[in-house]
Amino acid sequence: MRASSYPFEKFFNAISGMATSERPLRDRIVGAHTSFVAVNEKDFKDPDAKREYQELMRRLTKVQHPEKGSVWASLQAMSDDEVEKTADLIVSILHHLILAGDT
Repeated sequence: MRASSYPFEKFFNAISGMATSERPLRDRIVGAHTSFVAVNEKDFKDPDAKREYQELMRRLTKVQHPEKGSVWASLQAMSDDEVEKTADLIVSILHHLILAGDT
């Protein structure tokens, strides 16, 4: 059995946490971010996953807050629809990693 790719492992953990938590979606995304915070775009081999990761990080760092951080602040500034699309991006990144065999 080969080792999992780093992004796959981190995004799998992120989605597992989002799926099992009863907290509001914004809070679940903040929690998911703690799973993939150390991932960077150089970790992605698949161009679609990399592109979506860049979009995800753009969304999550759009608004700055000196005490609570950019992820929290960015999510608070989003509409409910934007929050759902952000959660969908997290799932889509894992989907692209699976399709590319980068598991």
